[in-house]
Amino acid sequence: MKQNILFLNAVVITAVAAFSSIASGAEAAGGKSASGGSPAAALKHRYSFTTDASDSVGHADGTLEGAASVSGGQVHLNGTRGTYVNLPGGLIAGYSAVTFEFWATLGANNNWTRVFDQGSTNGNNGGHDLYFCPHSGARDFRLTVMDPHPTERIVMIPGNLDNQTNLHVACVLDPASGFMGIYTNGALAASRKDLASLASVDTNLFFLGRSLLRATRR
Repeated sequence: MKQNILFLNAVVITAVAAFSSIASGAEAAGGKSASGGSPAAALKHRYSFTTDASDSVGHADGTLEGAASVSGGQVHLNGTRGTYVNLPGGLIAGYSAVTFEFWATLGANNNWTRVFDQGSTNGNNGGHDLYFCPHSGARDFRLTVMDPHPTERIVMIPGNLDNQTNLHVACVLDPASGFMGIYTNGALAASRKDLASLASVDTNLFFLGRSLLRATRR
C-alpha cells in the first residue's frame, strides 16, 4: 500500500506587493529595487526544518501534527493519517505575486496527494485553493490555483514525482505578466500565460503534506 512518504528539506515563500518583473528560472530576488521604483520580490518565509517548523524569516512558525518529525535537516511525513505540517494562515495575504520553493524527497504516493495546499474548507470540501500535487489521478503532477472562482487554472506535466530524491521545485505565479509555471531543478517544466489574479485564493489555511479536501487526505 502506498504511504504518501514526503521528506521536505526546506520550504521558501518569496512574494511581492507590486510586481514589475519576474525572476528568471527558480531564482528568488533578494529584495533589490526593480525598475520604475516598484519593489522586487523579497523572501518572506523560510522553513528550514533544522529542529522544528520555525520560520526563520517571517516568524510565522508552523506546528508538527500527528507523526511528523524533524531530523537530519528534514521534516519527515510518513503518510499516516493526520501527519502533516500546519502553517499559519495569511502567509501570502495581500501579495500580488508569489513563488513557492521546496526541496523534497518523495516516496510512492497515492493520487491527489499534496506537497502544499492553501485555501479554505467548507465541510469536507476544500475551496478557493492553491496547491501543488506531485501525483494526480490524471497521470501528471500539477500546480493548481483558483482564478477566478470557480475556475481553476492548472499547469500540468505528464508523469509523477514518485521516488524522486533531493528534488527542487519552484512554483511561480505572476498575474501582472500572466505567468504561471513550474520549475524542477532550475529548469522550466511547464507554464501558461493567462493567470489573471490571486484574489480568489483564500489564505485561511496552509498545509504541508495534507490536502484541504477530506476525501484525498491521509
